[in-house]
Amino acid sequence: VGSTTVLGVSFTGGTVPAGSGVLTTLSFSAVTGDSTELSLGNSGAVSTAAGDALELSLSGSIVHTQDCAGTYYGDAVADNCGTCDADSSNDCGADCSGEWGGNAVEDNCGTCDADSSNDCVQDCSGAWGGASTVDDCGVCGGDGSSCLASLSLGAFDASGSLEILYDFGSDVAGFQFDVSGLTLDGASGGAAEAAGFTVSTGPSMVLGISLTGGAVPAGSGVLTTLSFSAVTADSTDLSGVILTAPDGTEPFGITASGSIAHTQDCAGTYYGDAEDLGCGCNEAAPSGCDNVCGSTAVVDCAGECGGSASTDECGTCDTDSSNDCTQDCAGEWGGSAEDLGCGCNEAAPSGCDNVCGSTLENDDCGVCGGDGSSCLASLSLGAFDASGSLEILYDFGSDVAGFQFDVSGLAIDSASGGAAEAAGFTVSVGSTTVLGISFTGGTVPAGSGVLTTLSFSAVTGDSTELS
Repeated sequence: VGSTTVLGVSFTGGTVPAGSGVLTTLSFSAVTGDSTELSLGNSGAVSTAAGDALELSLSGSIVHTQDCAGTYYGDAVADNCGTCDADSSNDCGADCSGEWGGNAVEDNCGTCDADSSNDCVQDCSGAWGGASTVDDCGVCGGDGSSCLASLSLGAFDASGSLEILYDFGSDVAGFQFDVSGLTLDGASGGAAEAAGFTVSTGPSMVLGISLTGGAVPAGSGVLTTLSFSAVTADSTDLSGVILTAPDGTEPFGITASGSIAHTQDCAGTYYGDAEDLGCGCNEAAPSGCDNVCGSTAVVDCAGECGGSASTDECGTCDTDSSNDCTQDCAGEWGGSAEDLGCGCNEAAPSGCDNVCGSTLENDDCGVCGGDGSSCLASLSLGAFDASGSLEILYDFGSDVAGFQFDVSGLAIDSASGGAAEAAGFTVSVGSTTVLGISFTGGTVPAGSGVLTTLSFSAVTGDSTELS
């Protein structure tokens, strides 16, 4: 075979027997034209064994097809968009509007267009094109109330109780808040107690928790009732509110409201009953006929408020008390009977002792009713011992607080003993003088005896005399 020529010969003298069938099968590597035809060309022939040419008829024609790429019997195909290749995976398709190769896309809500910016999306619930949104509390489709919570002051009783009101958008597992102006000493009742909460109080702080996992359900009402022992300020307010959810978070938007103004009485006691009636706290109201604080003024007998006129027992009304009539000692108003000290209409006290009925007179010593002896006193020489001592005797009509005298004819050294020493006197002596005094206020009592005993060292004269 050549590129287009086929030659068949037998070098052994063989022949193709008469008959019909497949003469030969050609193999080819390429189709090179639109059809395949048989022809003898310029020198083609079919000959016998003798070399004679046979009359030959040729028939048949094979038309060859090309694919879209011009390749005979190729597998390239032009898709609906005119793209010719053998890769069916990239064949263009019709978009949602039916356009081949179009870019319109039907979104999850059934809208077909080429604008992806308006494709519907899933809402928070997963619904395509849905309208549900996440509210401010993070709840899909919520109304924004589940994370809202409020506490407020409720009914107040000055005798010692205050309600705390609540409005919770969702369950609350714990709370804490401060209450000013009160000394708290307990909490009870309300939704907190119903939920099994343990509620503790400090002087101003309240803490409520459940040790069993309980919660105060969403809703409103009385959370707890506080008890207090004292009001400590002019107002009571809520502050420092903390609320926890069952999962331990603090998701709530909290408001605290309410304020209670406390009143003081005039003494500064909250809810006390002290009053100022116009004259000072807890003082009596204005009084008297002049309506003045503390006044005791009355209308006098002359009709003057606060006047000083008075009616005496004899019926005279004036302001001169010096002429008021008096009761005499016999009980008669305006009477003349007198009691001069010894009875009504009796003589006045008499005598030097000014005693009723006395006739006593002062004696020569000026002593009322005396015998004249109380102002008499005498000193005399007593026992003498030439070896050196001399007693001084006394006789006193009354107590003596000091004495001084001279003794002649002796050289006196000292003095001791006697009533003077017994009375605590200090007795000093000179050569002839003796002085006795008490530095403690003592006295030698009225009476007689040895006043003191002098000691002497020499006799200096023919006689010894007192002077």
